[in-house]
Amino acid sequence: MLRYLGIFLALVFTSFFFFPVEFVWFPGFNTKTAMAGLGLILLIVQLSRRRIPVLDSGLLSIAVWAAAVSFMSFLSITYNNTNDPSFLTYFISMCVWLAAAYMATSIIYAVHGTISVKIVANYLIAVCVLQCVIAFAISQIPLVDYIVNSIFITGKEGMSKGRLYGIGAAVDIAGLRFMAVLVIISYMITRLSESESKVYLKWYVLSFLIVSLIGNMISRSTIFGVILGLCYLVWASLSGNSTKNNLFRIWRYLSISVAILVVCAVSLYQTNQSFRNSMHFGFEGFFSLYEQGEWEVSSNNSLIWMLKNIKPKTTRTWIIGDGYCDDPMNDPYYTGSQSTGGYYMGTDVGYMRFIFYFGILGTLVFMGYFCQAAYVCAKHFPQYRDMFILILLCNFIGWIKVSTDLFLVFAIFLSIIFHEHSEETETSQLQIEGR
Repeated sequence: MLRYLGIFLALVFTSFFFFPVEFVWFPGFNTKTAMAGLGLILLIVQLSRRRIPVLDSGLLSIAVWAAAVSFMSFLSITYNNTNDPSFLTYFISMCVWLAAAYMATSIIYAVHGTISVKIVANYLIAVCVLQCVIAFAISQIPLVDYIVNSIFITGKEGMSKGRLYGIGAAVDIAGLRFMAVLVIISYMITRLSESESKVYLKWYVLSFLIVSLIGNMISRSTIFGVILGLCYLVWASLSGNSTKNNLFRIWRYLSISVAILVVCAVSLYQTNQSFRNSMHFGFEGFFSLYEQGEWEVSSNNSLIWMLKNIKPKTTRTWIIGDGYCDDPMNDPYYTGSQSTGGYYMGTDVGYMRFIFYFGILGTLVFMGYFCQAAYVCAKHFPQYRDMFILILLCNFIGWIKVSTDLFLVFAIFLSIIFHEHSEETETSQLQIEGR
């Protein structure tokens, strides 16, 4: 009983890390910040007691890249004489994510007595499935909606009609994280042994379908994760990157589960107005194709217009940026035109916002930072190299739509390194004492 309670608490704290949320009683102070404070204290204690060597772990190189991102921000706002500090403190942001991730993995380690990429991946998958279930429950059960909104700040007032939301899981921020988890699921199921496949495969497939369906009702960016995940499964099948029995079982379970899911979805669509609205929001393009004969998604049309029409007009802006990312109206010295959407030049496209802020130079440094994070993860956990490459792809694909990044996904895996060094140090000390 205590073990199940511990697993539940670990799930809650992992969710508070992966989907930070503010409590109604403490607006402006989210769960990530609170966990980072506790994680930093715990990490300092561990580093001082066990002398954990981290300078050779690759974390220092990631920190250098993060500092370079902050420096490019400083360079741009100084050169352009602006006061938009959007990425000026990115180094601190990286440290906060790592500290919060360490707190989350410390709780997981305390519950299971060990820590690994597989365990952490399973927790991320479980959290996303749980968030999707909660989001569906909120949309269908008024009591759940009331309880959630009386405890947490969800921002439901700004949600479009039919869009679902969970506890901290909403809009494109959730979409990018769902994307990462979907490719993690795709990778994990191709690496199952024969015995593991018989027991766990159906749960992975079910998780993939739940996040794919309900995740799109929360954020349509999730569809990119579905496509990437399925493409990886096809590639694994063609390249023989898994056993034949496992691959056959994967596609069999997937086909049967999709058929059952379609039947359930059609039934709910015909009988439940709330579900119908959510389906229309999440799969607007498919409904448009069926009803009008052409793919039409309002947000995609807006995105394409931004990509075509909103670009830097000077070479200086392309190179070093204009020093603005968020709404420039917050700058008392700004004399340009009114921006729409709360973003500089009215564009929400991630790559364009970065270029407008600190130019191509800063954008390349920012991309290098994520490549380094993926490289360090792949170096420490070589058997999961493809998974980290897929997560990196999710990050760069996501930037086509928004400027949110996926460092937190790398952070929670990077935090495992601290625990590994801790175990090695403790084992060495026990061996010395034994002698």
